[in-house]
Amino acid sequence: MTRPGTAADLPLVSKEIKATFDVVVLRTGEAQRITLRATVGVPYDEDGAARTDGIFDAEDFDGRTTLEYLRLGDGLYMRRAGLDCWQAPFEGLARELDVLHGASENRYLMPLTRRHGITGAKVGKWTTDAKGKVGDPHLAQIYDLSAVPARLEELRAVVAGKVLLTSQGLAFRQPYPSWVVSGEGDAVALTRPTRSAERPVQAFGLDRLDVALEMARRLGGDPQILGGVVYAPEDHGPDRSARNVTLHLADEMRQIFGPAVADLPDLDVLRWHDCANAEAILDASGGDGMGRVLSAARSLARGYARDPGFKSLRWWWGAHAEVRSGLELGEGRAPLPDRPRP
Repeated sequence: MTRPGTAADLPLVSKEIKATFDVVVLRTGEAQRITLRATVGVPYDEDGAARTDGIFDAEDFDGRTTLEYLRLGDGLYMRRAGLDCWQAPFEGLARELDVLHGASENRYLMPLTRRHGITGAKVGKWTTDAKGKVGDPHLAQIYDLSAVPARLEELRAVVAGKVLLTSQGLAFRQPYPSWVVSGEGDAVALTRPTRSAERPVQAFGLDRLDVALEMARRLGGDPQILGGVVYAPEDHGPDRSARNVTLHLADEMRQIFGPAVADLPDLDVLRWHDCANAEAILDASGGDGMGRVLSAARSLARGYARDPGFKSLRWWWGAHAEVRSGLELGEGRAPLPDRPRP
C-alpha cells in the first residue's frame, strides 16, 4: 500500500457539522446569518501516516497546555484534544473554523467574515440554533439561499485542506508556537499560535528566544522563561516572526496615515507607500526590503507622535513597537518613548 504524502491523498469521511450561512428573508428582505447543518468531507488518517513533529509546553501566561504537532507532507497540524469525544463530535467543527461563530482556537483556518454574503452589509449577530440542513426544500420557501452553495464549497475546501482526523482525534493546520514577551517584560512565554497572533509585536519564532529575552530586558524587565520545547525537529521551517511584525507595523501605519496621505510632505508620502506595499517589497527584496519598510513605518510614527491629528499613534506605536523595530533593524538600546496617557 502506498503511503499518503499529503492530506489530499487520504480518504474523506463524511461528517455533518453546523455552520453559518448568509441568507435574506424573502418576506421582509432582511439580511440574516443563520446556522444550518451541512455535510463535509474530513481527511481520515486511519493508518497513522502523520508523524509527531513537535511537542511543546505552552504557558500563555495563564496556565500550561501541552501542544502536540503532527506532520503529513508539507502540512503541520496541531492536535485538538477531546473534540472527537463529544457526543456529537463534528457539530462544533465549523465553530472551530469560523471566528465569527465564537471560535478562537483555530482562527488560522478560515478568514473573518464580517460582511453579508448577499447584501454586503456588516454582520453584527447570527443565530446558533440550526434552522435545518442545507438542501432542505422548506428553506427555499423562506430564504434567498443564493450565497449558500459558495459558502458550502468554501467550508468543504477549508475542512479538506486544513483538518485531519486521526485515530486519536482531530488536528488542525497551525504554525508552531512562539516566544511571546509579556507587556512589562517580566516574562517570555512559549505561547500557542492563536494567542501569539494577537501579539505580533511581542512574538518571536522558536529559534529566537535570545532575541525575545533581549526585548524583555530593553522593556525594563528581568524576564523569566515560561513553558518550553519538549521536542522539536531540527528543521522546523523558516522563521517568519520578523516578516510578520514588519507587515503588522506597516499595516498600522497604512491605516493611520491613509486618510491624510494627500496632505503629507513628499518624503512621508513615499514612506507611506512603502508601508502600503510592504508585502510586495519584502517579497522582492527580502531582508533589505524589511529594513526599508520598518524604517519607513518608524519614521512616520516618530515624526507624528505628538501631532494632534494622529493621536492614535500614541497607542499604536509605543515601547513595544519601538523596541522591536530597533531589534529587527540591528540597533542597540535606546530610551523608551513615554507611555500614552488616557
